[in-house]
Amino acid sequence: ELRTSSIAIPAAAGTVSTVRFYDYSQDICFSYQILNGSLQVASVAPSDPTLLPTAADKLNFCVSPPGGMGAYTTVTTGVVSGSFVVTPSSTAIPASVGKVTIALRIAEGTKHEARLQTTASLRDYGLTGL
Repeated sequence: ELRTSSIAIPAAAGTVSTVRFYDYSQDICFSYQILNGSLQVASVAPSDPTLLPTAADKLNFCVSPPGGMGAYTTVTTGVVSGSFVVTPSSTAIPASVGKVTIALRIAEGTKHEARLQTTASLRDYGLTGL
């Protein structure tokens, strides 16, 4: 989902507990958050994606979807903590594509713990003009 997306929220680089992005391959806005010991996801799709002809239109939809993001669903078990480190794509010269690093600590009781980290480079060449 992240690979074929542009970041809608946060608009600036930083470490956050929520990331929202528009996935062009599915024409869906996703929001992931780390909250209350779990990783959660919500999504919303435009009723007619053809009414959002540009990448900027799709991002604006994702920032403020009509009716909101809807309910979040928990996608993990155990106790999850962590963050997203977001570098949004930039149209400034020189243009650059962004990336998102997901760093999670997953625990099941006091003796079972795993730390996971991965980084996804965005392929939002259309937004950046690359």
